[in-house]
Amino acid sequence: MFSALNKHRAFDSQISSARGGGLRWGWKTPTANRHAPFYSWNGKAFVLLAALGLLFGCEGKKIQNLGDIEATVELHLTGIFMEIFLMTEDGDRLYWDTDISSPVGAGILPIEDLDTKVDVWSMKNGQRHEKVYSGRLFDFHWNVARINSFRSLLGEIPASRIKRDLEADGPQGEIDLIFVTPNQGNFTTTLFNAPIYPVTYFR
Repeated sequence: MFSALNKHRAFDSQISSARGGGLRWGWKTPTANRHAPFYSWNGKAFVLLAALGLLFGCEGKKIQNLGDIEATVELHLTGIFMEIFLMTEDGDRLYWDTDISSPVGAGILPIEDLDTKVDVWSMKNGQRHEKVYSGRLFDFHWNVARINSFRSLLGEIPASRIKRDLEADGPQGEIDLIFVTPNQGNFTTTLFNAPIYPVTYFR
């Protein structure tokens, strides 16, 4: 039996040599070895793509040089209007042309990736008295009117959403604002002596 098996292997080896050598006609099945480089390359490619996906997933959608915010407030008949300026850690305002980048959105983060949290306080005897609004800014959007100037966002708090505090000292209050980003954390600022009520409320 062993002699016949050895002859069979020798015969296969002769066929292999006659056909140009290699393992294609040999005793062992060649399929796995023949495709090994292909599978190996695919495995390396998968690892590379996974690493790139992780890198861009963590590092993408960032506002370059963002280190702080500054806000202004105006009181209109329809409510409180706020403008949020994006700033560096040194307190310089960012510009539209060079300071913000993103993988998508033509150089700006989609507004859907950003958010705000706002608390509005009335004042009494120089101290915070009552929280008259807590929520986010309405109609939050990039301020395209400043396209050649500073980067800023606009939002508002409708007057109908602001609770009236009849015990407040006057129309000024304080506003705590949090600007929420997807990958860089939250940035906060407080506006003091901010107009939150029409003067006519206290006449």
